[in-house]
Amino acid sequence: MIIRMRSAICFLVLLLALGCGAKNPPPLTLEEIPAAMKKSYASARLQTKKNAEAVAKLIEEKQYAVASIQLQGLLQTEGLNDDQRNVTSAALTTINALLAQVVGEAEPAPAGGDAPPPPKVEMNQQDVEAAKAVRQHYIRTK
Repeated sequence: MIIRMRSAICFLVLLLALGCGAKNPPPLTLEEIPAAMKKSYASARLQTKKNAEAVAKLIEEKQYAVASIQLQGLLQTEGLNDDQRNVTSAALTTINALLAQVVGEAEPAPAGGDAPPPPKVEMNQQDVEAAKAVRQHYIRTK
């Protein structure tokens, strides 16, 4: 089960990193994500802009598990431009790497090797349990 889960995670990270032959989005640190989201979505439709601002606020409040789910949903929004997709993908990669670290699973290094390692973040037991629940939900639904 663990090997299958790690294989699935590696595959998803590889797909996210490689895309459709497109250049990898520049890596973002946790501190850069809120400002990058707000800047990238400044000209988006109102509802999309509000969703992006809500994700930025979740990240500022260190609600990483919820932010991961919201970022996945945001990527499915129709009409995103390349910059918005790149920023959202980079943010999702950073958040998921952080959650994997918290849960105790090792993530492989991104294909380019230029992404910064996820920062060490202190999380209480409730946040760790939330991260585990998000990971399990993701595994069940994908």
